[in-house]
Amino acid sequence: METVVGTVNLGTPIAYLETLVAPVTWDSPNAPAPELFRRLRSPEGEQLVLTDNVFVEAVLPSGTLREQCRRWPNQREVTVAGLHFLPEDSATEISAALLDWIPTV
Repeated sequence: METVVGTVNLGTPIAYLETLVAPVTWDSPNAPAPELFRRLRSPEGEQLVLTDNVFVEAVLPSGTLREQCRRWPNQREVTVAGLHFLPEDSATEISAALLDWIPTV
């Protein structure tokens, strides 16, 4: 999992974890596919999620705008270990990265 910290063009520092950084609507480029979500909610869904790992391998990557965010100026990307909820899993590493980054903005 990754944590990315950076600044926006206006110079206001922001720190964010990899997440959805833009609104999602059904017709947006990173919108979830209705046909896939119907399958995930069907009896087939458990197989797709638990065995085929479709949610992690297909749904989550399509919902992030990682490459777009990497084009923002003044980025610093930090990779930390984590299983699910990064602020709990890697609080010390995230804090250290923020403390190192904040004086540079």
